[in-house]
Amino acid sequence: MSAISTFNLCKQYKFVKALNDVNMTVNKGDIYGLIGRNGAGKTTLMRIICGLTSQTSGSFSLLGETEENRIIDSRAKMSAIIESPALYKNFTARENLQIMALLKGIDIKSSKIDELIELSGISKLSLKAKVKNFSLGMCQRLALVMAFLNNPEILILDEPVNGLDPEGIKEIRELLKQLNQEGGVTILISSHILSELSHLATTYGIIDKGLLIEEVSAKNLEEKMKQSLNIVLSSKEDMQKAAEILSQQFGGIDCKIEGDTIAVKGENLDEKASKINMALSKAEIMIKGMSVNSTDLEQYFLDKTREDR
Repeated sequence: MSAISTFNLCKQYKFVKALNDVNMTVNKGDIYGLIGRNGAGKTTLMRIICGLTSQTSGSFSLLGETEENRIIDSRAKMSAIIESPALYKNFTARENLQIMALLKGIDIKSSKIDELIELSGISKLSLKAKVKNFSLGMCQRLALVMAFLNNPEILILDEPVNGLDPEGIKEIRELLKQLNQEGGVTILISSHILSELSHLATTYGIIDKGLLIEEVSAKNLEEKMKQSLNIVLSSKEDMQKAAEILSQQFGGIDCKIEGDTIAVKGENLDEKASKINMALSKAEIMIKGMSVNSTDLEQYFLDKTREDR
């Protein structure tokens, strides 16, 4: 069963279509990384799921429920941090947890609060310290454990590592992994720091101008990112002939002559490299060098959105 699914979800703001027929599936147990530029529709999508705004058309399901009153019940099993965390700056971490428990109507034991404080790492500080004296990283960690007060099945996080230093980012990453792996929490997370997201996500959704361009698992994406095979020939006179042979004999690849190199793009090129070598050797074309170049998540995102534009 999916944790979150959207069906032709649209959101119109006057003359701007923030979401355009978005069909997204976040499976239970996923860490789903939502990638997009500012204004792509990430926050709008999360706000609709959280009930902070409504869609113009289309629908969505939450923990398998599609009816509005049942979705409201399902939201009790969900927590979210949209934009900046809401904290009471003149209170301690413990007091913030107690206040949030009261607001959510949760009867929480003191031992549970102690457990959450330990989980957050805030116990390293004086428990009498007020939140206004916390670092941004500590505030984010406190917000995360506050979101975990109701033992949610789903956690929605909009840019949770914005403004953090490398140490703070690593701390948040490890905490999210722990919640996912040990607690089985499904996480929908957006982030501009794509290199960091690549350490977390099990599935990615790429959104641009309100359109969901692609959904791909981390495993499949890893294969797709191994997408450039550069072939240098001994003779430049053989370049055109080699490109034609490769295009004819190998489906699903794209060949371009770039200077003294034939750039081949496609999937599973590391597996095809030996067959390509044999095909060119059979045609008496001498290869001077061959290398498979992997791209990273950031470059893959830029290439995909460039294609879409």
